[in-house]
Amino acid sequence: MMPELLLPVGSPDSLIAAVRSGADAVYMGYGNYNARRSAQNFDDDGFKKAVEYCHISGVKVYLTLNTLVSDGEISGALEVAKNACAAGADGFIVQDIGLARLLKSACPDMPLHASTQMTVTSPSALYELKELGFVRVVLAREMTRREIAELCETAHSLGMETEVFVHGALCMCVSGQCYMSAVIGRRSGNRGQCAQPCRLPCEGGYPLSLKDLSLISYVKDLADIGVDSFKIEGRMKRPEYIAASASAFRQMLDTGHADQGLLENLSNVFARSGHTDGYYKGALGNDMFGHRTETDVAASEKVLSSLRQLYRAERQRVGVKMKFYAKLGEKSRLTVTDGEHSVNVFGAEPQIAARRAADYDYVKGQCEKLGGTAYYCADFECDIDENIALSASALNAMRRECAEKLNDARKPKAIEFNCAGLKPEKPTKYNNTPLFARFSDIDRVPDNLSGLEKLFVPVNSGADKLLELINRAADTEIGVELPRAMFSLEKPCEKWLSSAKELGVKYALCHNIAAVNVAKKCGMKIVGGFGLNVFNSAAVLTAKDMGAEYVTLSFELSSGKMSAIAGDNLGVVGYGKLPLMLTRNCPVSGKKGKCDVCSHNRVVVDRMGERFNVDCNYGMSELVNSKVLWLADRRDITDGYRFIMLNFTDEDKMKAGYVISAYLGGDKPHGEFTRGLYDRGVL
Repeated sequence: MMPELLLPVGSPDSLIAAVRSGADAVYMGYGNYNARRSAQNFDDDGFKKAVEYCHISGVKVYLTLNTLVSDGEISGALEVAKNACAAGADGFIVQDIGLARLLKSACPDMPLHASTQMTVTSPSALYELKELGFVRVVLAREMTRREIAELCETAHSLGMETEVFVHGALCMCVSGQCYMSAVIGRRSGNRGQCAQPCRLPCEGGYPLSLKDLSLISYVKDLADIGVDSFKIEGRMKRPEYIAASASAFRQMLDTGHADQGLLENLSNVFARSGHTDGYYKGALGNDMFGHRTETDVAASEKVLSSLRQLYRAERQRVGVKMKFYAKLGEKSRLTVTDGEHSVNVFGAEPQIAARRAADYDYVKGQCEKLGGTAYYCADFECDIDENIALSASALNAMRRECAEKLNDARKPKAIEFNCAGLKPEKPTKYNNTPLFARFSDIDRVPDNLSGLEKLFVPVNSGADKLLELINRAADTEIGVELPRAMFSLEKPCEKWLSSAKELGVKYALCHNIAAVNVAKKCGMKIVGGFGLNVFNSAAVLTAKDMGAEYVTLSFELSSGKMSAIAGDNLGVVGYGKLPLMLTRNCPVSGKKGKCDVCSHNRVVVDRMGERFNVDCNYGMSELVNSKVLWLADRRDITDGYRFIMLNFTDEDKMKAGYVISAYLGGDKPHGEFTRGLYDRGVL
């Protein structure tokens, strides 16, 4: 089958542009639970009308419910879902694993699509997602052709679909793992409020801004490797952009090529120093970086007026079969069918012609005038007596009435929704909250580990170093941490985990769904990391169902919302330079093209002079906050949980030992520090 062309819709005008320019499906949001909350979006009535318009036009509608939701917001998110089911939507795009759990129960007939915010970067994630009820997965934008092909093969073996971004903005950070906007200004990308600080200049240029993606040259290749849906980014973009991208990709899908004019429009309507295919080709480096320039803006302004012509008229995309019947002494009849629905309209009895008699060509010519509708005449039959008169006005009236009746027949059908919500439970509180710690480098682990219940080091630390740490750990249990994204790392991770297990390691700290699956296959016990973005009580249950013995709550939660979450295995991030971005294109060495020319002083300095360190491992880079989170003296936040996670990044052994001692003693902070988002929360 030909891949679906999926267009973004952020306003009613964009909806018209998408449908009239060739979309097979659109995705849109309304309410406060979608990742583009600052788009115009739709209200309940507007969404209902949008679904009706799309279904008449043969276009599917997917609702974006792709943000994290707190316990207090669950009922509101479910109300949006209920209304969307009543409107007859075709699928929900979801990030929150807790919300997915509730939706699977409430509306099992509604297809669930795993948002790119779920950080799906490798095939193992699919086994867990299928268990959660997902039928489609939106792949991370940073994947290579080979990685996409591997994931498509696994998805199809499981009866699942794949959706790949083919055009639009590229975030510097892997989706779902960006906390920069939240930590700096409370505007969470995981909550649809990203302020895009990455697009601002830093010392030395724009090291956190990438060019926009464009894979239009690879349409056939993507189809050949099994991609089911081609997704274009841009719910914040104007209708002209939607029309330009839809038209170019529609023609490329239908004919194998696109007119030069369409390609030029696509290139000019929006760009950031041009476009890139670097991730798809596995060609990282300087050529992928770019920002919006005055030249880009000027090029866009030149093409806007001409692009409006692309969606001036309705697109006749639904083929219908028409049959006209007229016999003397009987009422004339026009039947129209789209293959699923069939409608009839009766007209007056024909009379004997006084002058020119109606024939096949005349009747067909009147009946197939379907302009202004979504229909075109794909097949026509005519069964009429000879020498009869049929007026054009009568035929036109019958045609219009048939089109209206077919519109009514094609309107969406409601999907059953029945949800009692999540049964409220009281959070479990502990009198003593032990310390867990994770280190980004095994060489930075201090000699004295007293006071730590569990300690995690990178899974690729090496067997010799890991054994030495285990031998001196005494009462501290040693575990390993898997990468926060699993690009091409599943087989190496399985090898490292097997080696660690032979040494007696039992626990794996997992920040993504694929890592959970890999760890389970290797017989490891699971500690759910902050990268799983556990934001509510339902998400805790889902993580436990996936096998997590312990669950780290999202550090984007306020302390009040966090304390209301039910669970007997919960932990909080209590110390460290909070992660801001996880990138596959390093903001330091990436500008030079390769890691071996990078200095050890890996740092990004923003326009305010703040210095953000960059830590590299597994072929990825992590940008961390300039200030350290300190909660040793804030027992009001950390008390009562199963554990406090200390997150060590660039601390040396001496500093790490001091921090552990300080948290055991409840010491006040020294130097610059932050309380994170626990007092402030996110928007």
